[in-house]
Amino acid sequence: MSETTAPQQPTIHPIPQGLAERAALLGGPGGILTEEQIAGFVAEQLAGQDLDGKSVCLIIPDGTRSVPLPKVLPAIHDALAGRASSVTVLIALGTHAAMSEQAIDQLLGSTERGAKATYPEWTVLNHAWDDPSQIADLGVIPAEQIAELTGGLLTDIPMNVQINKLCVESDVNLIVGPVFPHEVVGFSGGNKYFFPGCSVHDVIDISHWVGALITASRIIGTLGITPVRQLIDAASDLIPTEKLAFTMDVAEGGADLGAIAFGDPQAAWAAMAKISAQTHITYVEKPYKRIVALVPEMYEDMWTGAKGFYKSEPVCADGGDVIIYAPHITEVAAMHPGIREIGYHNIEYFTKQWDRFKDHPWGELAHSTHVTGLGTYDPETGEEKQRVNRYFATSISKEETEAHNVLYMDPASLDIEALREDPDTLVIDHAGEVLFRLASERDGAGRDGAEEQAA
Repeated sequence: MSETTAPQQPTIHPIPQGLAERAALLGGPGGILTEEQIAGFVAEQLAGQDLDGKSVCLIIPDGTRSVPLPKVLPAIHDALAGRASSVTVLIALGTHAAMSEQAIDQLLGSTERGAKATYPEWTVLNHAWDDPSQIADLGVIPAEQIAELTGGLLTDIPMNVQINKLCVESDVNLIVGPVFPHEVVGFSGGNKYFFPGCSVHDVIDISHWVGALITASRIIGTLGITPVRQLIDAASDLIPTEKLAFTMDVAEGGADLGAIAFGDPQAAWAAMAKISAQTHITYVEKPYKRIVALVPEMYEDMWTGAKGFYKSEPVCADGGDVIIYAPHITEVAAMHPGIREIGYHNIEYFTKQWDRFKDHPWGELAHSTHVTGLGTYDPETGEEKQRVNRYFATSISKEETEAHNVLYMDPASLDIEALREDPDTLVIDHAGEVLFRLASERDGAGRDGAEEQAA
């Protein structure tokens, strides 16, 4: 299907001077914004936009992101009332499962009256990534440009750019979402809500595979314009309508905001990524022999709950154990049954057997590597070695866990409170959003975007 290369050090471009400053910003690291401050900021920013008589596509995250949308959406509703000709709320699922009406009410803070009564005149929809009739074709980014954007990681494959047609048919796209360290793009948010949030397999597969070639361990929490960020920005440039964004820094626990920015998606992302780099990365002095990631129930399967692995794996010692503790999880990925066909492996396992795997969906290959971490594969002997041991302590059976090439651990066998007292063990509460890294990397090349090369 395509020529592909082994993992290599990516070129990370610094955030361009003046980009973040182009966005309006309220708050900063360590603070908590009041609801009055948030409402005032939202009202002021939208008052300055030409929205009268225009249709608005309001793009929000799904339930796998901690963000207090009920502290932001009412102000947006009031600011658009009587101005916008229509407002359609589009939940940027990527390829996640569609949210139920009950789950949507919870996300929007409308459990008492329901979304229709809480936000009159708004229509709320899941992104229909699996319905071709709901998808618009924006054209193709040629292979030569893909090669340039990815620094040669992919050299001979074009990218078909497709997106939910609401993003094309609406006059204005308004993104509302948080920014966190991310295993594929460096920091999430901004144009990532278009691609992959509102797109389909081609952009999703190519962008995630590029991230996998770099490896999650290297790219996650890297502040700067990464190759994957360049890909999604280039795809977003093909969207013909106006694009705006509110980006947010979510305080620990997900109930409050520390900061909010507004502007075009790239500027608002840059402003918030700089803050997220200070608030959502925890540095520790030494690697741990054992990490227990307590995955919250907002992650309903391992496809999403795996964030507990790749946001903690960087501080696991060589040969150590990373345990994904999630008794509530009963399946790996209902929407991606192909994961069972390939299992969980490191990047070399796939790149050194590319003819065997090149036709498998690349997004699934990428996910497989994200939940494995660094390692090696010898095609002569068939021996695969991982840097760390991965355990699923879930309600997925031992047989099914091992069928995915992962070690099984009975969640009932773990004494979490006792493990908290063990100096060689790191227990992470609400795992999946805060990234853990070694203190020695705090000023490392690529971490702050000041250098051209990633750590």
